[in-house]
Amino acid sequence: MPTTRSTTRGTACRTRSGNQRMTQLIAIAAAVAVLVVVAFGCNRRRAGDEHSVPPLNPSATDFGISIEPIRRCAAQVAARDDDVIRAESRRIAPVVSEALRQVGRGLRPGMTTRAVHDEVVTLLRRAGLEPAMAGYNGYPAGAAVSINDEILHAIPSDRQLRTGDLVTIETGGVSERAYASQGWTFAVGEVDEERHKLLVAARRALERAIGVVRRGARIGDLGAAIQEEIESAGFAVVRDYVGYGMGRERIQPPQLPCYGRAGTGRRLVPGQVLHIHVIAKAGGWQVSLEDDEWTTRSADGRPGVLLTAMVLVEEDGAVLLSRLIDRPGGAGEDRQGRE
Repeated sequence: MPTTRSTTRGTACRTRSGNQRMTQLIAIAAAVAVLVVVAFGCNRRRAGDEHSVPPLNPSATDFGISIEPIRRCAAQVAARDDDVIRAESRRIAPVVSEALRQVGRGLRPGMTTRAVHDEVVTLLRRAGLEPAMAGYNGYPAGAAVSINDEILHAIPSDRQLRTGDLVTIETGGVSERAYASQGWTFAVGEVDEERHKLLVAARRALERAIGVVRRGARIGDLGAAIQEEIESAGFAVVRDYVGYGMGRERIQPPQLPCYGRAGTGRRLVPGQVLHIHVIAKAGGWQVSLEDDEWTTRSADGRPGVLLTAMVLVEEDGAVLLSRLIDRPGGAGEDRQGRE
């Protein structure tokens, strides 16, 4: 029947028209979802910070660094006697510390993290050292320069520093006889109260950990000292990364976590060179790895700090090899990481 047929055709036409509109709505919804995901991803990467994200996968040549001299030094260190390595560590650890001290003094708004890197590498080379970080496990630069919620290992780029930033510089030097490493967080101008308190707590934690070092002390004693100081101040210790021993290798056993239980773990023995790390942050302890597979960022967008010290274990204490902290309870750097 025409009416029935007409009605049926009409209904079919309306159904097709409804499908078209539904298809359009689905397409629009999908496009909006993509935009939301992209925006969320960008916000996640920049949580708590508006610094731009550096390009992925640079190489050492992008930073003007040749890997071959570093490899030659590494091969020579690997063949040295322990006494030679320890003596050279005493000589060059203060040199690396002084490079960071000088660069930290000069941090200013508008300076790029690449410029910070270049100054560090220049000072290392001027002192006769090769930048040991470059090429290590594929890391492309001679120093890592991280800002605020970037906790560790950020690759230098054209990102600019701003007043109130926390800037963490990690670097290492190698000669023909030994390695030396140093990490430190500096403030760009005045920082807010939370960041100031975080720096103070991290310094106290590093002082306590150094004070624990002696023959027979356990690794858990160091971690417990750090954890107690940081958590009592209302902050968290990062658990994904650790300090370590140094010697024929730039990074070697033992591992030194920033947390632990006193009386547990391996005992320290005289002659060990340790690179103690305090890695702390506001908020929770969780971190995430960025797409460049190096930059470690705070999972909750809260700021973090890194303070380290190289020490030599002796019978009744520790010989402080690095120089950004003078001694447990010493003067060293002031409350904002500056001298």
